[in-house]
Amino acid sequence: GRKTEQKSITVKVPAGIEHGSALRMSNLGPAGMRGAPNGTLYVRILVEEDERFERHGDDLHHEATISFPQAVFGATISVPTLEEDEALSVPAGSTHGTILRIRDKGVPHMRGRGRGDLYIHLALAVPTELDETAEKLLRDYAAARGDEIQESTQGFFNRRKTGKK
Repeated sequence: GRKTEQKSITVKVPAGIEHGSALRMSNLGPAGMRGAPNGTLYVRILVEEDERFERHGDDLHHEATISFPQAVFGATISVPTLEEDEALSVPAGSTHGTILRIRDKGVPHMRGRGRGDLYIHLALAVPTELDETAEKLLRDYAAARGDEIQESTQGFFNRRKTGKK
């Protein structure tokens, strides 16, 4: 005869498995009829997302915010990886949307050796508040470049603070 019982098993989940994949476990399914071998158990894998990364196959993507001076002059920033943070050199003259690659810091390949890559997408931070000195320096910079900017007796950043138009 057959009887219903619950049983806990340990499943070894390979590194790099994708969301929705199924693992096939032979002879761990329902009991066979009239002495036949047990059936097959399929374990569906649900991979929890990491808020720091977006996964595309074995490659990971991360957005790193940098300041205007860091974009102009270059900098070394700290970026997360699956193991620990890593120093990344941002080249001088980087622009918003620049993509930098760190080899072999993505998800391990499920079949075979190696890993995917980690792609860092640079996002340029625009300040929402400036003190008087920073605003004057930025206006002087724009004037030196010949950029047309809005002139006002009370600057945009001061209006944001006070809520006046």
